[in-house]
Amino acid sequence: MRNFPYKFRPYQREMVRSVEDALKNGKHIIMEAPTGIGKTIAVLAPSIEFALDNDMRVLYLTRTNSQQEQVIKEAKQLEKYYKFKTVPVMGRKTYCLYLKETKIIDITNEELTEMCKKLKIGNEKSGICRYYLNFQNYEYDIMKRFDSPVTFDELIDISKEYDACPYEVMKSLSSQSHLIVMPYIYYFNDFINEIIVGWTKIDLSKTIIIIDEAHNLPDFARELRSERLTMKTITMAEREIKSHGSDSLNNLNLIDFMAYLREVLNDLTKDVSEDKRLDKNEFLGIIEKYLHNMDIFDVIHLMDRYAEELKLLKLANGEIPRSYVGRIGKFLEKMLTEDKKDIFYIVGKDIGSYIEIFAVDPRPITSKIEKAYSSIHISGTLNPINDYVSTVFTSVKPEEKQFPSPFPSENLKVYYVKDVTTKYEEILINEKLLEKMADYISKIIDLKHNTLVLFPSYRIMDKIMEFDMQYSGYFYREKQNMSQTEFNDMITKFRRYGGTIFASFGGRISEGMDFPNGQIEITVIAGIPYPKPTERMKIMEEYYEREFDKNKVFDILYKSPAIRKMRQALGRMIRSEKDRGIGYILDKRAKSFSKYIKMSESKNIEEEVKNFFEVKI
Repeated sequence: MRNFPYKFRPYQREMVRSVEDALKNGKHIIMEAPTGIGKTIAVLAPSIEFALDNDMRVLYLTRTNSQQEQVIKEAKQLEKYYKFKTVPVMGRKTYCLYLKETKIIDITNEELTEMCKKLKIGNEKSGICRYYLNFQNYEYDIMKRFDSPVTFDELIDISKEYDACPYEVMKSLSSQSHLIVMPYIYYFNDFINEIIVGWTKIDLSKTIIIIDEAHNLPDFARELRSERLTMKTITMAEREIKSHGSDSLNNLNLIDFMAYLREVLNDLTKDVSEDKRLDKNEFLGIIEKYLHNMDIFDVIHLMDRYAEELKLLKLANGEIPRSYVGRIGKFLEKMLTEDKKDIFYIVGKDIGSYIEIFAVDPRPITSKIEKAYSSIHISGTLNPINDYVSTVFTSVKPEEKQFPSPFPSENLKVYYVKDVTTKYEEILINEKLLEKMADYISKIIDLKHNTLVLFPSYRIMDKIMEFDMQYSGYFYREKQNMSQTEFNDMITKFRRYGGTIFASFGGRISEGMDFPNGQIEITVIAGIPYPKPTERMKIMEEYYEREFDKNKVFDILYKSPAIRKMRQALGRMIRSEKDRGIGYILDKRAKSFSKYIKMSESKNIEEEVKNFFEVKI
């Protein structure tokens, strides 16, 4: 490429060339690149250059809003070489000045959309939204201010100068921008995508899509296609009807129908401690029996009509246009009309009882990327890449690239022990296994290094903590139902004083926190973190055995997630070339992962740790 804003880091030039080759040939490419290479600019710079040269545009998709700032920051490094515009696309709630002015907090995106529509028209009570009016009056002047990449804060500040709606400014700017940065949901949700295409006037056949933290995409897509009806929603619907009055159809009263749904959900989850499969026809049969000869679609229509009338009334009174009755109607309608072969139904208890429409296959969502001219998928932990490809693509064979860590390999040393395991069947036979694991953990934390011990589950953590262990220095434990305040206090103390943290895979510590500069010196993985074999996982197994090679199902559903979790946990110690750390995997099954994690068998923990930290690099 012609211009790159930094001196190339190790492997960064090769990464840029891989992107250039993929773009030149209109290919899709999957790239695993560990922390330190500089993934964002390595894919962004050649993509921007190619897009500008070929009258194309770039969509950069992130998992969360907060990740957008780094992308915009890197885009600004390119403005000295190219003239282009950038926009950070976020939801109304994030941009809306009216919400901040009125201090409205508890409102969904759907409810805000309805409120916004009405405020643009106005009524006697609220009038027309002044932010929207000012945008209309000053749009030309405002848009002249944007001639280069702009951050979220800059877009807000310029909008405020005109007392104009930042959300409308963002929409207008998106139609002119060469680089559009947005969360996954704005591209993969059909309803939102249709709106976005309208704003941006984007042609996917002339669009380059970059997917950041791509390992999150399959689970995100499953969640996007799934939906829950909770006991809380039923309770709120009952309150709604009592507050605003009921409605009826023939002899059916809505308040009685809600009470019946509550009774049915209670019965279905009465003896349920974990997720349980639900027969859709059995559930609908129970509902139809209560309705006698009434058509269930007539009842859903009644609920929809009730919800629409209520929302209009609330809008007229300046209230949030919310209806829980409407939500239940939409859920029942989806349950009745959804007939795809990967859709299953589950009942369970979380904070409360629920029924879930569970979508197994992410590909109806993820395969939308195949419509683009090219897509670039990047992550630090995608290996095994072929498993990712199987769950994301349908008709395209993407290129695959892996890059090594730019940091010295001797900065991270990983060992495994071969005489313990958390495998359920073996623990049942030999109770001494967990006691022996507790001895290993005690030995490691007694060495007085900052240590993170990660368990496959809170249950295993609790069992191991029943044994006598020696705690040297400060000790912290991430609890399952820990409040955010308690968690933040714990992390603050640990960063200040060091010590040992016990946590679980799937908890907040394991899901994305970094501990550079020696904050964590030893990471202990106390058992392979395979997904728990729940009813949900059994459903996925059944479906994947029909759709894929049966020999690959275990790898896709169990082994690959475990590999990524362990690699992420170990990698969080090493965030710069100066960081060093040592890892211990306490499970004899670890050896089968040596293709993906370089490791040696542990012979003497005390000597290994001592020798590692005595070496000065």
